[in-house]
Order: sequence, then structure tokens, then C-alpha cells
Amino acid sequence: MESTSKCTCEASGAALRFSVTHPYHPLFEHTLEVVAQSKEYGEERVYYRDQNGRMRFLPVRWIAWRLPIRSSLRLRAEPTSVWRI
Repeated sequence: MESTSKCTCEASGAALRFSVTHPYHPLFEHTLEVVAQSKEYGEERVYYRDQNGRMRFLPVRWIAWRLPIRSSLRLRAEPTSVWRI
């Protein structure tokens, strides 16, 4: 068993943003604001609103986090366990 850490960003009052890194996605290199994040069907997802206000999601593996430039940003490491066979 390996021990890893999951890093969570917490910003007081700052909007978390991400850029789409999947080269074939129509929003490639666009920066969007995070509305929510969850794990569904075994996949980490990040939710955002499109230009019409509809809630959309992308797999976390297709994005790069854009950290806000604020002194109030805190990073929190959460220990997790990963089983390797």
C-alpha cells in the first residue's frame, strides 16, 4: 500500500479557476470559473457554467488549476491510501 496526498485549494472569497488542457476539446486553453467539484461514477469532475448559464462538467484530468493570486490562499493536504496490485 502506498500513501499519497490529495491537495485541496481553499481560497477565502477568491474564485477558483481552471484551464482546459485537453487538446481536442472546443474550450482548449480557455480559463473558466469552478462552480463545484465532485466524484461521480469513479471520476473526479469539475463543474462550470457555460455562456448560457447551463451547468457543465469536465473530468479533472482534462484541466489545469489556476490558483488565485491572493495572500489568503491555503493549501491543505489530505492523506489518502492507494492500493497497488
